[in-house]
Amino acid sequence: MNATTSAAVMSPGTYMRKRREAAGFSIDEIAMMVGGKSATGRAEIKNLVERLEAGEVGQAQSLVYQLVGAFSFDERVYSALVLRAADPDSRVPIPPICRVCACSFFDPCHDLQGEACGWAPVGEGEEPLCTMCIDDGEPDSGEQQPIPAADNDAEACNAA
Repeated sequence: MNATTSAAVMSPGTYMRKRREAAGFSIDEIAMMVGGKSATGRAEIKNLVERLEAGEVGQAQSLVYQLVGAFSFDERVYSALVLRAADPDSRVPIPPICRVCACSFFDPCHDLQGEACGWAPVGEGEEPLCTMCIDDGEPDSGEQQPIPAADNDAEACNAA
């Protein structure tokens, strides 16, 4: 699977929503974790999360740094998606991202035993799918391709 170059790139807001949901958190739960005890703080964070996930990147960008400790996502993937959203014709490499949970080379899913997911075989032209997001947990056909560790961003974007 090569870096995504088509116009069908996941939006930054969708990426963040899918990573939050994959971690099992609601927007209200994130607001509680990040906003603290203050009702005003929680309401502000909730509003920012909703705006971020709706695609208002500029208005809610400062929130991204606060979310790093709340749930798993990769800032490099998010930043690449932001750059691509700002200029869809750019050549910013986007690594394969699972169409269900938005995991990637940099941020794979892990099962209860700590094993990282891999890429499930998909049909020509289909968006990537990780092995954790297949209904029965097994690839439909062929061999699972583990998500390799990468020494750098460019290598990961061109891997698989």
